[in-house]
Amino acid sequence: MLGAAALLTACERSPAPPPSPVATGPAAPPPPAQATRSIVVYCSADSDLARPVFEAFTKQTGVAVNPVFDTEATKTTGLVSRLLLEKGRARADACWFSEPFGAIRLARAGVLEDSSCVAAERAMEGKGGWPRVLRDQQWKEPGAGSAAGPRWYGFGSRARVVGYNTKAVAREDAPTAYGMFLREEFEGRGGMARPQFGTTRGHMAILADTLGRGALGDLLVAMKNNGLRVYDGNGAVARAIGNGEIHVGLVDSDDVFAGQREGWPIGMAFIRCPNPMAKRVTRENPQWGELQRVAKTGTILLPNTVSRVRGGQNLKDAGGFVEFLLSPAMQRVLAAGEARNVPVDPELRAELSTWLPPGDDLVDIDFVEAAEAMDGAMGVCERVFG
Repeated sequence: MLGAAALLTACERSPAPPPSPVATGPAAPPPPAQATRSIVVYCSADSDLARPVFEAFTKQTGVAVNPVFDTEATKTTGLVSRLLLEKGRARADACWFSEPFGAIRLARAGVLEDSSCVAAERAMEGKGGWPRVLRDQQWKEPGAGSAAGPRWYGFGSRARVVGYNTKAVAREDAPTAYGMFLREEFEGRGGMARPQFGTTRGHMAILADTLGRGALGDLLVAMKNNGLRVYDGNGAVARAIGNGEIHVGLVDSDDVFAGQREGWPIGMAFIRCPNPMAKRVTRENPQWGELQRVAKTGTILLPNTVSRVRGGQNLKDAGGFVEFLLSPAMQRVLAAGEARNVPVDPELRAELSTWLPPGDDLVDIDFVEAAEAMDGAMGVCERVFG
């Protein structure tokens, strides 16, 4: 994954101290030990991605990071449950999640602190500002007399894509619509991660919000009847594609890039919007409602999120960590690294995310609205997959 050397290149370095003079007398006693500042970060991002980032943060600030990671099978969900249990007696100072829905849930539950980042907001002045969908918009808490700042920021997005085995599936035959998973040649050869966890969980919520729970249930039942296999995580799906166990599967873009680095025969296809013109209609159009649903069909980008945790022991340094992750320098590092996370800054995005499909095929998602569909989507998944 991301190498520490690449990260440190992008981060500000302190000048080397001048050489010490040659001692002419007895050696001076060593200086007293310095107290080391540290923060605890709950993190569902892959450890291979996150550890070099933590090391770079410590190198730049002198603040050590004590990370607590989630498992591949319970990405984000396990840490969210832990933070809810620890409400009022926080053990974490910050949290870095690999998708937005955990942060949305924690913000509503009063677990997250005001995470306002003036530096990040200032860096986006003249570039449209920090995108509305990539930060908390519901700042005012129940019973509060005044609004606080955003409790989470989104950054470093990954795409939900169709991975396919390049030895078994020609590029032009790879699915670009969900219904294509139902083709006869993919019977017993399709897969996805367990939908109750991680980015697949969010994917299901977005589909429930877009299609409706009934249509989502019909699609999942049809995929299951066509032999869909369910795995413990997106990495396991990519591995199954690479070794030929399955031929197509829903994964994250970074899982495909990781498989390609390993030399696996895995390619990437994108879900396409069947009618890009649907994004340009107005409310006066008699087909407004249906066309809005169509406009939400396409490739999904899911951001990482970063927040401070209410009651954390070191919120000041946690705020420094938020600023570090959202900085243009770190956006560049994460986009140029092996995961190829999509930057928030539009100039960096145009420069470093040329692998994305055309903009008309990218879904404009209101993550808070999709979060409202989460419980219903999970009910559908439980009924279909148990």
